[in-house]
Amino acid sequence: MLFRGKVGYFYLFLGYAMLLYVILARCRGIQAWLLLIAFREDEEAARMLGVPTVRVRLIALGASAALTAVGGTLYAQYYQFLDPASTFGINFSIQVALLTMVGGIGTAAGPFFRGAPDDAARAVLPGVARRRRGGLVLALYGIALILVVLFLPNGIVPEVRRRLGGRAHAEADDDAA
Repeated sequence: MLFRGKVGYFYLFLGYAMLLYVILARCRGIQAWLLLIAFREDEEAARMLGVPTVRVRLIALGASAALTAVGGTLYAQYYQFLDPASTFGINFSIQVALLTMVGGIGTAAGPFFRGAPDDAARAVLPGVARRRRGGLVLALYGIALILVVLFLPNGIVPEVRRRLGGRAHAEADDDAA
């Protein structure tokens, strides 16, 4: 799967991100989603209430693995080369942590906020080569992670909902969760 430029990959990734968003948004409220939330909150209590925790865990793991495999395949197609340092290094691990924490754990729109520290580094130091900017990007990731944990423990999306008056919508999501 080769494209002439980066624009084709952009639309491919955008399409996949939108597909994931739709899947996550549609899953809210179905019984399997509610079982996952019960399992997440208190596995022991869920088991006592009759939730098949092993089955729920396997379904969640399988769905996550399948969707991640497709994303990883697209990632590999874009870069055309993968090595352990680029896929399993500390930078990637911090990015994954930010992916879930900055946007908001359990929100469908949360992962779209992950790129903010890298974009900030590009904006602050546009003329600096990417190789020399790596340390700054890691520092920005660390600072962003600390700030989110301290000031936005629920993430950006729940905070934006709260400030825009979506408190009732956020509370309904919490009740469903």
